[in-house]
Amino acid sequence: MVETETYTISTAFSNGVDPGLLHQEIDADGAITTTLLSVESIDDTCSVHFVSAIGGGEKTALDALVAAHEPLPTNSTVITVAKDGNGDYDNIAGALTDANTRAGNGLRCVVMVEPGIYIEANPMTVSTGVTVRGRGSWVQTTVVPTNPNTHVMEIHCRGMIEGLAFYGAAGPSGVAIKYDGAEGTATNSLALIRECGVQYCTTGIYAVNGHTTNKNSLTAQTVGMKSNPSQGITTGVKAEGDTEVFLINLRTFSNDTTPITTAVHVTGSNAHCLVTDAILDRGTNGVCVDDNASVEVRSTHIRNTSNAAVEISGTGASVEITTCKLESSLYDVDLQATSINNLSLVGSYIGINKINNPNDLYVSGVLYDDNIEDRGLHVLGELKALLVAGTLTCRPCAY
Repeated sequence: MVETETYTISTAFSNGVDPGLLHQEIDADGAITTTLLSVESIDDTCSVHFVSAIGGGEKTALDALVAAHEPLPTNSTVITVAKDGNGDYDNIAGALTDANTRAGNGLRCVVMVEPGIYIEANPMTVSTGVTVRGRGSWVQTTVVPTNPNTHVMEIHCRGMIEGLAFYGAAGPSGVAIKYDGAEGTATNSLALIRECGVQYCTTGIYAVNGHTTNKNSLTAQTVGMKSNPSQGITTGVKAEGDTEVFLINLRTFSNDTTPITTAVHVTGSNAHCLVTDAILDRGTNGVCVDDNASVEVRSTHIRNTSNAAVEISGTGASVEITTCKLESSLYDVDLQATSINNLSLVGSYIGINKINNPNDLYVSGVLYDDNIEDRGLHVLGELKALLVAGTLTCRPCAY
């Protein structure tokens, strides 16, 4: 369960707070070892969200970081982008090239983009130490690539993308944002995507590399993805191979004629993904897991998918579904895998549809559902629940 430390901005911070910068400062502090999910500021409150409760020593270190935090440290520089010519650049690509050079020389650079529609030469890179931020809401600043068949931006650890909408990476290999955890100079760090939108792109976020060797990860917080009548999204978020991704407050929504094929796809050995506080609406599949990947889905609502809310295939996957609500048109859980390392269903609501288990795999855990008898849960194949001796136990729903 997500644990939150809160601070009053006007009293705890001497000169205000930059959530993205504070996020990176906490992540870089060796005294804080609990996984950090996100930092957000609303009105006069700064909330720091961790994957679990932090210890006393970690709290002391966090308080010290808050007391010392400066939104723009002395070794930072701001590069402005404005289409009307009133900035340092009138295009994002040129500003990022400049920022990446300065960051390579030890500066922290913020590229501030004024509202507008920017048609940009791509791919662009957001290197270690660089933030690209749209001023205002993400719906005000749209990035359109000149090459629709590659990624628009690639982000490295200790880089940040905030407040931008991505539109038009619609070629077979088109990606809005690519994350490569093995690129750049950072280790034991994360990249951050906040408050962004994706439409008319083949893949929203594609994450690879950096988990085992570099101990790096990606956090994407409050990202919205929507297909439109002329172009669906094949994959909302794809995490592949040796990578770690935290998805917080992800929203996906499909058009009836061009659905999102898969909202979240996690595949490959050492691929790990946490999906929490998300709503995955419509589309073909909600979360797909295969080939030794590990996924945790928490406090998430997956609804109106035409095939499966959660589909597990291949071999060796590990999946934990906790306090979720699954409501698919066909299968709520589709176990196409020939073997699994672990599948736990705890505190979750399964709708009127089916758990499809044609290979009679074991489910390690207990499924809680207060309406299971009235609405009718159907299991195709034998469901073997290790903790309840081969039967399915029903208790009050925690959702």
